[in-house]
Amino acid sequence: MISYLNGKIIKKELNSSIIVVNNIGYEVFMPNYLMDKIKIDDLIEIYTYIHIREDNWQLYGFSTWEEKDYFTLLLNVSGIGPRVALGIVSNSTINQLNSAIQIENIAYLTKLPGVGKKTAQRMILELKEKINQITITEETTLPMNNYNNGVIEALLALGYQMTEVDKIYPKIIKDNPDSDEAGLIKSALKLLAKV
Repeated sequence: MISYLNGKIIKKELNSSIIVVNNIGYEVFMPNYLMDKIKIDDLIEIYTYIHIREDNWQLYGFSTWEEKDYFTLLLNVSGIGPRVALGIVSNSTINQLNSAIQIENIAYLTKLPGVGKKTAQRMILELKEKINQITITEETTLPMNNYNNGVIEALLALGYQMTEVDKIYPKIIKDNPDSDEAGLIKSALKLLAKV
């Protein structure tokens, strides 16, 4: 099993790169944020997962072991294959996913590529107990379980991304500690208009 690569990038495609290790080139599919950071001739160190089908072997690479574990956990959910799992990991942090699953935030999960309502429900059902087993080393400014679910769902329904909401949410809570849901949404929209 190939679980780690340390080599040089010699080719970069839309969602994969070829990494040369000891004169052998490995095509590795990676999350978007990682693909955006790397350039040809960069040296890279990644943790990998190999997906084997009878007609195809594919390597998926991640910057942390925890992210690779989460990707593998997502593959255990009925209806999620490696491409959808990669899209999920590309568009959300582990903390955001954990929080969304714990508070059963279907609105957040269905904003992720390839995740419809049924898949989101399966993620919650199948992962809620398992996600506590993953050690998280990343940090966020405010745990999502402290978020007002109605405010988040309203902002997501208006087309904002969770990353945008994460940036402004701590400020609207700090500036409006006694506001109701409508007041928080109004404050959030004002801040988001300035971004």
